Amino acid sequence: QAEERQFACDRCPARFARKRDRDRHERSVHTGQTPYHCLGCGEGFVRSDARGRHWKADPSCHSKHLSSETSGGPGGPSAASPASE
Repeated sequence: QAEERQFACDRCPARFARKRDRDRHERSVHTGQTPYHCLGCGEGFVRSDARGRHWKADPSCHSKHLSSETSGGPGGPSAASPASE
């Protein structure tokens, strides 16, 4: 039995079983926010998994991100991405 989709998007007909899924949908589809950043190249992503795919496609960029994060470079540790989506 499918979960009831009680969380409706305010901007389109989409409905979700979990609030966090609705919130992620609204952020990625409707707001244009990019809270997940690569410190290696500066590119922003709407979802952490998209940033992960970016790093997988360009491992050197991921290495630069990690170096920048641990050295306190641009964005440093204080620019950590949100813990959850």
